[in-house]
Amino acid sequence: MWYLIAYCNTDREDKIFEISRIENIEITKEIFIKPKSFNLKECLENSWGTFRGEQIPIRVKCSKSIRKLIKENKWNLNQQMKCLSSGDLVFKVRISELEEVKKWILGFGSQVEVLEPVELRNEIKEEMGKIVEKYSKNIRS
Repeated sequence: MWYLIAYCNTDREDKIFEISRIENIEITKEIFIKPKSFNLKECLENSWGTFRGEQIPIRVKCSKSIRKLIKENKWNLNQQMKCLSSGDLVFKVRISELEEVKKWILGFGSQVEVLEPVELRNEIKEEMGKIVEKYSKNIRS
């Protein structure tokens, strides 16, 4: 995926746009000069995907079966990891939006457990309940 960091006239702020989602563009004669104060690393430091904002500390325990996968990837600029004596791994990060990281966590199924924040843990639990409910029903053709 490719992203564009640009000023949004509608929201009157800098935003991260996924290029594949841009439906329409208008070429103007306006010239944009990147502010000297702009720092890409700072801009992306607390983002997960395209979300930015207030920092939320996240702690997730990952089972030893996915430890290598988690360790060998750069998921976020401020991620931290700690190996436990059990072989599991605690992944810590500060991000600005829970929705994208929630999808990431759900993608690992039972191999991960949210330790904090409680809000995210509860959202994962609620979503898992919906999954169990869906898979408890018989399939109708």
